[in-house]
Amino acid sequence: MMNSTKNPRNTKRVIGLGLAALSMSLTGTVTRADNTTVNSAHLLIPGVVQAACVGNAATEFFYTSLRAGRSYEIWFYTPATERNSSGLNPGWYTNATIDDDSAFGSPITTVQNQFSGEGGPQNNLYSFNRAVSFQITTAGNYFVRIVEGGNGGGCYQVSLRETTLFSPWTSRAAGFEGFIEVHNNTNASVNVTLTGYNDMGVQQGAGVTFAVPANATVFKTAGDAGVPLNIFAGVVLTHDGTFGAISGNITTLNGANGLSFDSPFTPRDGNLRGH
Repeated sequence: MMNSTKNPRNTKRVIGLGLAALSMSLTGTVTRADNTTVNSAHLLIPGVVQAACVGNAATEFFYTSLRAGRSYEIWFYTPATERNSSGLNPGWYTNATIDDDSAFGSPITTVQNQFSGEGGPQNNLYSFNRAVSFQITTAGNYFVRIVEGGNGGGCYQVSLRETTLFSPWTSRAAGFEGFIEVHNNTNASVNVTLTGYNDMGVQQGAGVTFAVPANATVFKTAGDAGVPLNIFAGVVLTHDGTFGAISGNITTLNGANGLSFDSPFTPRDGNLRGH
């Protein structure tokens, strides 16, 4: 008579083969859906690099949700390993715009900054790379449009990075004043906005906006940024330069008593969700 008892080792083997097949199916190549219309636009997640390929003279769309009082950079580049149909590295970036209107009636910016190794990939590693940098004053959903310039198309990578900097503490109480040092790490002028918030998260004053010339350092006070007397505050720094373009520090000083405290500006983590 045949023994109907199942072999536990064979059972484990079958299960193992099933899991392996499932793993292969989950990790296999996924075809990227079309995003050549606003209605088919792809979500652009902060801190996540996304790959795409675009046809000759084609347009691609992305969308994202941005917060007011923050600054961002859309970074897009063609790796040197990617070639178009002619075997060349396509310099196809003729237009990259961002707008809160899907019709792109009033683009926030079309200004593109080409990297030279500052805050981005080195040019000897990547054939072509640029960034569109901007500050946001109104929260909401925004659309991004990238256009190929009729150079045969090709593949590229794109990411959204937040460039906002934060300094957690300064004081204008008991004879103290916050002295803010802002340095431009690039060879182009960058516009900077400083805004103070008290310990309840309430904005203090209107803030201050100014240009920092190439490779220069500009000094402001917490009072200039709108922080009133007798208030402790943190300061948010936004700018329209590329990621890493600006460095800063706040030295809170009481000259009469010889006391000082430093509170450097630091970037937010670009991979944070619900930014």
